[in-house]
Amino acid sequence: MLLSNDVTDRLTPIDYFIAFMRSFVLPEALGGETTGFKASGSISSDLHERRTGFRAPLLRRLRVTLFSHYAIIHAIFILACLVGFALNLARAFSPTDIPNLWDTATLTTMHDRLVFFVTRLGWPPLFWMQFIASAFTPIVYAVWPPTQPDREELLDRDEKTGVAYPKIEARNSRRTPAGAWRYVRATIAMLYTFALFVANEVITV
Repeated sequence: MLLSNDVTDRLTPIDYFIAFMRSFVLPEALGGETTGFKASGSISSDLHERRTGFRAPLLRRLRVTLFSHYAIIHAIFILACLVGFALNLARAFSPTDIPNLWDTATLTTMHDRLVFFVTRLGWPPLFWMQFIASAFTPIVYAVWPPTQPDREELLDRDEKTGVAYPKIEARNSRRTPAGAWRYVRATIAMLYTFALFVANEVITV
């Protein structure tokens, strides 16, 4: 599964931090290890998540992804964001005051509630939503891994020489709904930002 640059920029800092701590800070007794080069082709996995006939069961893929690959950190981050979203949404539109850790002004009018909502949750370009979408990537991959055809199915072999050439359909890049999501998300964010600016001008006038 290929990831766009904006997704990987938000997805990988956790892994960079863990790798840095294990390589340069933590002793071996606490999980530290010597940094070494590993070629991607030499890393084996018995999950075979991209091969339909050999794919490991869902629960096993989730267990390995969450605990062996530390995606549990992503799950905790998503949970924290959703809890914060729910609390702020409830504080914005609940008819009764919800206790907070610090003193906040009482929201009495709809204008105050909308200002509270926009400044806490709806401030463009909705970074919290983008971070949640990025953090979901390894979990979505574990649940719905892409199916990769066998290498020989993508090749045409010359009968005389035995030399293999990629098929025409294998040379072309493939577009999927998952790849289109990044453009849909950006379009929604731009339309929301535009609508917010227009609403602000209408209200202030």
